[in-house]
Amino acid sequence: LVELEVWEPDSVPLPPGETAIGCRWVYKDKYDTLGAHTRSKSRLVARGFEQENVEHYDTYSPVITSTAMKLLMLYALRNSLPLDMLDVSNAFLYAKIKPGQPVYIKAPPGINVPRGHVLRLKRAIYGLKTSPHLWNELLTSKLVEFGFEPTPSDRCLFVKRKNGNIVAIVGVFVDDLQMTGARGELDDFKAYLAS
Repeated sequence: LVELEVWEPDSVPLPPGETAIGCRWVYKDKYDTLGAHTRSKSRLVARGFEQENVEHYDTYSPVITSTAMKLLMLYALRNSLPLDMLDVSNAFLYAKIKPGQPVYIKAPPGINVPRGHVLRLKRAIYGLKTSPHLWNELLTSKLVEFGFEPTPSDRCLFVKRKNGNIVAIVGVFVDDLQMTGARGELDDFKAYLAS
């Protein structure tokens, strides 16, 4: 979290009129298909229900409809195209908190700050009401930057065209992407997202 600069490097006194949100660590063990323990994970989760003054539209994150997902898979099948899936790990941590909308959290266990100080978030974390919306805005901007356009019928179904021909299609379900298209386009897009 420190490497990703999730919060400002120095703690700050809580400004008057602001509320600091609590948070906690969530731990999970991962197992392989045979049931053997492979690793342990931890995630910092905000107590988003404590978040105040958040507009409803700032919490909404659209997802692809089942009909659009079926069309994406049918398109891949009919055109003998590869069908890839991508799960963006820790997706919300890539989204930045908007300037002018500060979010303060109480220091999580293991992080020491002076008494009366809090951490100002720079990035969205799991549990915040606004995190899904911020992530969706970021992902949509990256898709458009790479040449995809949202379809009029489903804003989570994106199409990329070259010379009028469809070269790739991406369906978005929060942090899971279902993709089909020319292998080179898919590989280039995955590399672009990884950068």
